[in-house]
Amino acid sequence: MRACFLIAALLVWSAGAAIAESTEIVIGGVKAQLGMSESDLMPKLGELYAVNVVRPGVYQIAQKENAEMTVAVVEFREGKLTWASRDLGAYEGEPVSRFGHALFAAVEATKVGDSVPIRISTDQAKTPGYAVKVITLDFPDRKIVLYVGDGTDSIDLSMEEIVISTDSPSYQGASTQAATSIPNDVASD
Repeated sequence: MRACFLIAALLVWSAGAAIAESTEIVIGGVKAQLGMSESDLMPKLGELYAVNVVRPGVYQIAQKENAEMTVAVVEFREGKLTWASRDLGAYEGEPVSRFGHALFAAVEATKVGDSVPIRISTDQAKTPGYAVKVITLDFPDRKIVLYVGDGTDSIDLSMEEIVISTDSPSYQGASTQAATSIPNDVASD
């Protein structure tokens, strides 16, 4: 299932994606840099993983022990790497599904026409017995903040949406505030 999703995403995005040539992604310790030659990258990946041809120039990279566990998909055009993705994990269950739907709805609500202008930043905050990693999705008229907890008696993941006027003196400090304060629903009981 995950392999089909990754391959479908590759085919949709590769149709017209503009890419920067200096971008790289690490697949199991192997650096895959856009523009890298197929003859350089594929032997390195082949040492660690099972390599399956999806179509000419497109490869599914899977675990050797379990060929159904896709770890990456890479695409080459004229012998050069033009697209690469790596699996960051799959999470199941009703709470995860609800979170995914909430995140999608929040991002979808920020669209202006067909586009979603976004700036993403990360930060970390610590208090005694609890640490939180913060991912801020900054849109023109709102912020969506994800909190990933690292505490023992805490919620592992929560999200909030912040709407704030750009005229407000608090606007510039909103990401800093989000990154340094732990919301009530994230703090441990």
